[in-house]
Amino acid sequence: MRFKTNFLGALLFLFVVGAFSIAFAEYEKIVVAAEAADRQAAISEVAGRANYFLFFNGEGSFLEAVKNPFLSLRGGAGPKVAEFLVKNGAVHVVAGKFGYKMEQALSSFNVVHTQQTGISSDAVQALLKTQ
Repeated sequence: MRFKTNFLGALLFLFVVGAFSIAFAEYEKIVVAAEAADRQAAISEVAGRANYFLFFNGEGSFLEAVKNPFLSLRGGAGPKVAEFLVKNGAVHVVAGKFGYKMEQALSSFNVVHTQQTGISSDAVQALLKTQ
């Protein structure tokens, strides 16, 4: 009887963990700093100065494009962009380059950041293959 109870408990635990992992993939967001509002847009050279942020779910599906609300700031855009992306669910950010202050802000929020060039959707797919 004790073995059966332990076995059922372990089975239930694995089911809950699996269900949580699937659900989390829908909520974790990969964000690409991009030149345009299209999933095929070129990756922006500088994260804080990107025209748009493209949001993809944890499975690589395109969710939305959001215009950079801090594009017109003369200075200090990086930390504000980092906070904005985190508030919108970012767990990983991709851009051509990151300024020092933006890197520090992303790290303080435990957000992974990757420097990459090319097409936004290709970068997300490549990123998912390495995880």
